[in-house]
Amino acid sequence: VRSRRQRQMCIETERLGRTAQNILDLIISDGSISQDKMAERIGVSKRAIEMQIANLKANGLLVREGADRGGYWRIVINPQTEQ
Repeated sequence: VRSRRQRQMCIETERLGRTAQNILDLIISDGSISQDKMAERIGVSKRAIEMQIANLKANGLLVREGADRGGYWRIVINPQTEQ
């Protein structure tokens, strides 16, 4: 049985493309992963990763916390309440 949060996250991720979903999967497994490593693991260009991350941020699903090198990615479960 899925919780309300899990169901909502599934609804949000169903609208995502394959690359965006792969990015979120990588972030779930390693919140401090770099864009270079994402590109390498997914098999797309770094520019493709940058564009997908920009879209995820614009949709309120992804936030970068902390510094570029020492920071981490945070997936927003409920973008409407995260304002």
